[in-house]
Amino acid sequence: MFSIRHKPEDNLYAHLVFSLKYEGVNLWILNALFKKIPQTELEEMIQLELAGAYSRRIWFLYEWLTGADLADKKIRFVDVLDDKQQYIGPKIVIADFRYTHLGYRNQGGFIGEHERGTNYPIPDHISARFQDVGDLMEGLIETDNLLTSSNYNSVLAAAAIAFGLVFIHPYEDGNGRIHRYLIHHVLIEKGFTPVGVVFPVSYVILERIKEYRAVLESYSSPRLDYIKWRATESGNVEVLNETKDLYRYFDATKQAEFLFLCIQETIEEVLPKEIDYLKKYDEIKNFIDGYLDMPARFVHLLIQFLQQEKGRLSKRAREKEFNKLTQEEISAIESKFQSIFYNKDEY
Repeated sequence: MFSIRHKPEDNLYAHLVFSLKYEGVNLWILNALFKKIPQTELEEMIQLELAGAYSRRIWFLYEWLTGADLADKKIRFVDVLDDKQQYIGPKIVIADFRYTHLGYRNQGGFIGEHERGTNYPIPDHISARFQDVGDLMEGLIETDNLLTSSNYNSVLAAAAIAFGLVFIHPYEDGNGRIHRYLIHHVLIEKGFTPVGVVFPVSYVILERIKEYRAVLESYSSPRLDYIKWRATESGNVEVLNETKDLYRYFDATKQAEFLFLCIQETIEEVLPKEIDYLKKYDEIKNFIDGYLDMPARFVHLLIQFLQQEKGRLSKRAREKEFNKLTQEEISAIESKFQSIFYNKDEY
């Protein structure tokens, strides 16, 4: 149920934003709608709030569904789907198939660099032979089924499956993202984290990026000595010896220890901070909603601006987005924000 405060403005952009915000992405409806909207009208609509997250979602969805190219501008990417509204599975949506092979790799693979000038590969990690990927993945899936249906420790299971996949590197692209997704997937399957709860262990992993790389290299570097390979004309590697067992059998102790540390930090530090922030966000939002009759997207934008300036509304924001606010209103909101987020006395 929505109150009158949630009612969108009477224009297409406002209704699209409302739909994406509260109802999620319905590709069938959006595809039908985009067939009826002239491209110029959509471009003008996006320009109204080019940097906004919903404008960027609409932009991507329009280009992906219609094949059209809108204005060429460099912008920061945002997730198309809101995982609080819709299930985001491991399937990767690819709009341009020209440079992407679907399914398991059909050639060699490595992680590393190329020698400047010669394009000669300098691998830090050499992936499993593509001829072995099918068997290795079948074994990994069977192991996942056994571990998730047993009393085996949840974190150890997640480490074995997720790192097992990233070491095999079965796909041309996206292995790292699927690897981190699998950590979440196995923890949920084992009942370690509740379904529907965002458990931000991936955030902690990426915050510890140097340790993460060291853990990956602790597996990869020693195995390079056991892999015979040659460079291909395309700058790839071709493995010349039997290497399947290097990926089938590995000691995941270091990887499991790293994952335990990340999960501990997530539980003891990240989640409490996130919960505290959400409580404070809701408190300032409720205050603004009760103090002003302001559309939800402007409330969110106002809070963002206040966060950027540590509780103050910048001169630019006062003169542009919020030029209709009085000094009294701005002072009251700033004071309330600072009292909530920085424990400063209200004035």
